[in-house]
Amino acid sequence: MTNEYSLVTETHQEQGTKVNQSSVLTSPANGDETTLARDKRIHTIDNLSIERTIEEVYKYYLKKIFPGTREVSEHKIPRLTESAKQKILDRLSDFPPGILQRAMNNFSVNEWQMRNNGTRGLKWFFNSEDRIQEFLNLGMLDDFSTQDY
Repeated sequence: MTNEYSLVTETHQEQGTKVNQSSVLTSPANGDETTLARDKRIHTIDNLSIERTIEEVYKYYLKKIFPGTREVSEHKIPRLTESAKQKILDRLSDFPPGILQRAMNNFSVNEWQMRNNGTRGLKWFFNSEDRIQEFLNLGMLDDFSTQDY
C-alpha cells in the first residue's frame, strides 16, 4: 500500500529530480515506522507525522522525568523549545521512539540521575546519541548486580 507522499517520491526519483531540503516525505504505509526528512531516516510512531512523534516523546519525558506536571504551575513545566525539538528529531534519526522511551525509563528509575540531572531539561537529555546510549546502559546495571562473579 502506498500513500501520496511515496507516490511523489517515486515521481521525483523517476524524473531524476531532488526534493528540496524542507520537504518531508513519509515512507509507504507498510509498518516501517520511518520517515524521510532531509535525506535522513527518522523513526516515527506508527507513521505519525514527525511533529506528532516529537510531541509524544515530549509527553513521555514529562511523564517519566518531570513527574508532577499537574501539580506545578504551567510556567514551571519544561517547554518544548525549537532547540529541544531539533535534538529530539536528531535522536529519532538514531533510535526508534520505543528505544527513547526505554532510555527515559532507565533514567527515571535511577535515583542518582534524577537527583543530579533530572532538572537539566529536554535539550540536555536528548543532546547526543552517546548520551541516550548511556541511559540505555543504565538498564544493564541490574543485570550486572544480580550475577555472581
